[in-house]
Amino acid sequence: MTTTRGQRRHTLRFPPQPHLKLDPGCVVSSCPIASAFGAQVLYGGGNAVDAAVATSLALAITYPQAGNIGGGGFMMIHHEGEVHMLDYREQAPSRVHPDLYDDEGADISKSTLGALAVAVPGTVAGLAEAHRKFGTWTWSDICKLVAPLAGVGNWLTTRQSSSLKLYLEWLQRFESTCKYYLPNGAPPRPGTLFVQSDLAETLRLIGEQGPDAFYKGPIAELIVAQVKKLGGVLDRDDLAAYRPVWRKPLHRQYRGHDVYLPALPSAGGLVAALALGGAEATNLEKLPYASPEWVQGWARVFRAAFSFGNQLGGDPDHLSEAEQAEVKQLAEGTMTLADFERLETHLPQTDALVGDAKAAQRLSTTHFSILDRDGMAVANTYSINTLFGSKMAVEGGGFLLNNTIADFRIATGPNWYGLLQGDRNRLTPGCRPASSMTPSLVLKGGQLVMAIGGSGGPRITTSVSQVIAGVFGSGLPLSESVRRPRVHHQLFPDDLVVEKGIPASTIERLTKDGHQVSVVNALGIIAAIRRRLDDNELSAVLDSRFGDFW
Repeated sequence: MTTTRGQRRHTLRFPPQPHLKLDPGCVVSSCPIASAFGAQVLYGGGNAVDAAVATSLALAITYPQAGNIGGGGFMMIHHEGEVHMLDYREQAPSRVHPDLYDDEGADISKSTLGALAVAVPGTVAGLAEAHRKFGTWTWSDICKLVAPLAGVGNWLTTRQSSSLKLYLEWLQRFESTCKYYLPNGAPPRPGTLFVQSDLAETLRLIGEQGPDAFYKGPIAELIVAQVKKLGGVLDRDDLAAYRPVWRKPLHRQYRGHDVYLPALPSAGGLVAALALGGAEATNLEKLPYASPEWVQGWARVFRAAFSFGNQLGGDPDHLSEAEQAEVKQLAEGTMTLADFERLETHLPQTDALVGDAKAAQRLSTTHFSILDRDGMAVANTYSINTLFGSKMAVEGGGFLLNNTIADFRIATGPNWYGLLQGDRNRLTPGCRPASSMTPSLVLKGGQLVMAIGGSGGPRITTSVSQVIAGVFGSGLPLSESVRRPRVHHQLFPDDLVVEKGIPASTIERLTKDGHQVSVVNALGIIAAIRRRLDDNELSAVLDSRFGDFW
């Protein structure tokens, strides 16, 4: 996290955090180097979208396991009182078919590893489209600022080295990946200068030629050659046809605030909207924190929310008007206690599925939040799906490709994250899969008061919901709402997951009440900015859980 001038400290119930003024703004991301590039743009007079492009490209260099140009995501933008949603989610290739993924008991599904796991990347097109509509710096100037970092190199952190060790078995299966990330066949030690010359050239081409270099030009040729060499089906026509889409975000009223959440294909936005509606309807935020009733209350609203998110999530461009209207009504409609209880009557039985605590610790995705001096804000979550995506790097391009095909429903059972999804999310050529990414903006009287999002698969949406409820429902400072232990339940598997720090007496009571309870170190990673309207002071928080996964 990089902060800007005007820092001073306030006494909080948790250790103090920096507070800063709106001018010139603030960037919160998972990497201080990437945040510094975004902050440099803000200092140079650029706006939040300019800074978002710089931060995104820098993360592709410094945080390649999730920051990317080979994946996709969602960007929420607040500008002059209006909220815009940009969908640059990956898209299934035109020649994809479920029969390609019959692994017959293989240890790793073809939908998560290698060339068949790759969907059409959307990141470069998405960043370019956001910049076209809202940017003030030139595209080439932003790319020129960031691209040299890849060629000069950055010092490998302990966290980066650890992540390479964690995924070593899968990364070393691909010659191109070994070339870039495993020199001499092993992860570089912390402190190694990590130089990525091919990626620097890729970013230079994108800066000079725009997104056409990636989707129609020399980078496209490299992508297709890599995928074809290893048996994938993504081709030049798939890349050339890709387009990001502006969509109308979901809008949930919550405790006198306007919460804007991503619409489909983000099922995460629907889940968070239902969870916040259920929390308000049941007065969940008024229960004693970490009590058995509080934990059970969140489990209750999350189970109901995921029930609908799982079944209704899918590509809106392939849904009927009636199906889209159903999602909108559920997400945005007034929710009383009676309304919420009616939703619960539609929950399927879960007795047949055993909970899996490991699914609640699987890593993925990254998020950053940005606010500029004029109150323009960006909440951006993007991903190559699981960490390091398909584990396959593009020879000559220097970047990893996604494994987003795994986000579709292919088989009858749950996906890699343990989600059991419906027919609307079946693998179909040209479709965008449902996602848990939940970049969100909160407004009060038309002014931005929070930009928030997170990483961690389906734990993103439960983390975002609990932090928003903590701040605007329970009146907590942002730092306290982020730091206090959270809970997670995604209906399938029927597993109530709690973080360490939830009292042992609460866990004992939950177990006696018949819950299958798993205790984990961390559930998701939040990156958020809170703005106080009376004096324009900002609170900026990168979740301390970022260190708990390694």
